Amino acid sequence: MNTTNTMYKIGDYVQVRSDLAIGNNYRMANQAEDIAVTEDMTAFSGLIVRIRDFDEDNNAYHIEHPTIEDEDSIWTDEMFESTVSEEAGKTAFISALLTLTKETAEYILEELRAKSNKDLTAMFHTIAYVAKKLSELTGLPVRFCPQDETTTDVTN
Repeated sequence: MNTTNTMYKIGDYVQVRSDLAIGNNYRMANQAEDIAVTEDMTAFSGLIVRIRDFDEDNNAYHIEHPTIEDEDSIWTDEMFESTVSEEAGKTAFISALLTLTKETAEYILEELRAKSNKDLTAMFHTIAYVAKKLSELTGLPVRFCPQDETTTDVTN
């Protein structure tokens, strides 16, 4: 199969079906062969991903996501709901990274709290500063709220 005959192109942002289930089979457009969903693939249900490349041997796509690794899974046209705009795709990727950054910061704070009772105000402000800078760079609002702290809006 030639990539000029595929439904999606390398670099397209697409939304993965939200109803992916292990063992369900999906096809490429105009293909008789189908490919089964694996357990690893269900982590992407409902997410926006980018088409990384096309696997000529399997007549299927490889995808990428900023916070979930997927090197080996092969994806078909029917596994995606639709194409999304490049702007929406990039926004989804940045949002996923910001969420990961926030979760990582919360984990670091929790680990620090478990190891000592020292005042963590300076650490909190450093993390909030990093979140603010990410917000400034991306233009997206960022709210940082460790589990036992009051919400701090770092975009102002």
